[in-house]
Amino acid sequence: MRAKAAVLILTLILPITSLASHSPETFILPLPSTAVGRSDLVIWWSGEAFDGARLIGFYYSVDGGEFEFTKENHIALFDLAEGEHIVRVKAMDSNLVEDPTPAELIFSVSPRKVGEPEPNDSPDLAVQLPLGVEMFGVTASWKEDPDWFEITLPQNATALTVTFKRPGGDGSTEVAVLSETGETLTAFRAEPSTGQKGYATLGVRPGSKVYVKVSPSNVTRGFAYILTADYIPSSSSGIWEVEGGTAEVKLSGGKLILMGLKDLDSDDEDLIRLRADVRSPKLLSIKLSRLKTASPAEIEVFKGELFEDTSKVSILPISPLSGGCGSTEFLISFGDYHIRVPNAGEEVGSGYQIVLSLSDPPPGTAYELEPNGISPRESPEYASPFEPELGIYGSSWGDGDVDWLSFELSESGLLLIPFRRLGGVGRTKVELFNADLIPLASAEADPTTSQRCTIALSDARPGLYYVKLTPSDERPNSTYRLNALLVKGISHNARRPLRLGELFEVEVRWRPGGGVRLTIEGDFPDEEVRTRFEDIPLQEVSPGLYKLSYRLREGDRVENGRMILSFETAQGDEARFEHPDAITFEAGRAIESAEHDADRRLGIGDVLTVTLISSIADGKASFDLPGVAEGVPLYSDGTGRYVGSYRVKEGDLLDGGLITVKIADRFG
Repeated sequence: MRAKAAVLILTLILPITSLASHSPETFILPLPSTAVGRSDLVIWWSGEAFDGARLIGFYYSVDGGEFEFTKENHIALFDLAEGEHIVRVKAMDSNLVEDPTPAELIFSVSPRKVGEPEPNDSPDLAVQLPLGVEMFGVTASWKEDPDWFEITLPQNATALTVTFKRPGGDGSTEVAVLSETGETLTAFRAEPSTGQKGYATLGVRPGSKVYVKVSPSNVTRGFAYILTADYIPSSSSGIWEVEGGTAEVKLSGGKLILMGLKDLDSDDEDLIRLRADVRSPKLLSIKLSRLKTASPAEIEVFKGELFEDTSKVSILPISPLSGGCGSTEFLISFGDYHIRVPNAGEEVGSGYQIVLSLSDPPPGTAYELEPNGISPRESPEYASPFEPELGIYGSSWGDGDVDWLSFELSESGLLLIPFRRLGGVGRTKVELFNADLIPLASAEADPTTSQRCTIALSDARPGLYYVKLTPSDERPNSTYRLNALLVKGISHNARRPLRLGELFEVEVRWRPGGGVRLTIEGDFPDEEVRTRFEDIPLQEVSPGLYKLSYRLREGDRVENGRMILSFETAQGDEARFEHPDAITFEAGRAIESAEHDADRRLGIGDVLTVTLISSIADGKASFDLPGVAEGVPLYSDGTGRYVGSYRVKEGDLLDGGLITVKIADRFG
């Protein structure tokens, strides 16, 4: 029996640390003080990925231990020993690239203990819970002994963290955080299955007051508990959404990270107000990471206080398939914006982070300013303006996102509106209107047109114009590019059929520094001839003047010819224009046929006649009789037929010789 070898293939997936052009970055949210007065605390962190990558998780290490991977952006540490501790965290992106310089938090623990004053079994008897210390409480009754505590947050607080543990005992304890009006903001339960421990973090308003209610159930009488509360200071690494209200964040420049989570089953959405304190329009970049997302969701951005399509600015879709991550970028102006984050399909405790960054638009570019879906007939100021030849970038958040754009022409000419959708999957209708909103022309871009189209208006006059973009079946946040090009003149010399040897000349007057190319479509004799007239560049002979000179050669025949001119800009715009004039080339072979009438032996005085048929109508033709005569002229009748003759003289001797026929065009 032949032995068979077993082969074991082992694949190792190793983190990459040196191939990315920009490694992810990691930030640990600060503690109020590095001198910690409690042995139980929750540490939060955030991160950012770059170069199109997304966050997929974090590695963390406590007190020099091994790094462990997690999709959470926090860790709860209970029963820390007195003394110094260090937590290190490093983000990892979807390219498996880790932050090469982990974020570090060094702090020292020295517990400060206080006792629970009784009675405190109702809100009006709530006792002050000092921040950053350990509150020792005792359950006086196994049935019910609720304890109420009151917390006043400092002005630099953005979030509150509450921890609870009961060393030993049975039963369970619910710990709830309530607003001043009695609304439950978050809650958790400590029971034997959780080791009688639990914690919660929630966003709060600076300077606000909240209550903590400790409610035991079937807990053995006399078993003590330890309750702690502390705040997370505001920082660019983490500003929290506010439970039971709307968080307010001021945007004036730089970068900051918003934090949030689903605190309760009833926490269906979070609302964050962005106050854009900018003196000129800025680009706002939004990157959202919800690494443990459970269902698809759309994060919406609105301008102002009206939450409907007319004020919607952008949509950021995420799903488990996207790893809970998504990003978008758009132009904002001075005023208030709102981000609405849905939580309905998420598990309680599902956290997220949103990286916000402001930047100036690149020089020489323009972006649409949402919302701009209202007709100029109602509100002309909503249309996003752009300059001709400069163009504009934009995006569509969905099928309801109609965009109105505007531009002004100072001269007359051929107006071309090139449009392209970058990575689009649906259709976009592009419509051009004059200042009175009278329709002038339209076009449509879809997958069959490679998501490109061009509107052409041959007799555009100076004045104001509007462009309306209507997407359908398009993916959210698909970007587009649109421009307005003014061509001042196009001329050519092919208004009559051109023949072999003649020059085909085209002249275009447009802006300097562009690119103009010509393709002729029509009926060609074969593929080789067709490719001669494909994508021919025009040369810019002087600023804004483009010329093409092409001498027709043998075989250059085309019927029903159409000139397609392409105008290209440095921003990647391409406008295609079909010239209305039909052209014909009749440059066949230089010598289609040649014949003579010497069907017998010629003698002295006889005349030899030679006929040449050529596609050159106005050339210079001749024929040679070897050893007898050279350069005998052939005369044209203007249609490409040449005829010449030679009278035989005494001494001419030619027996079976070949007649050589020659022709040259008028350029030699």
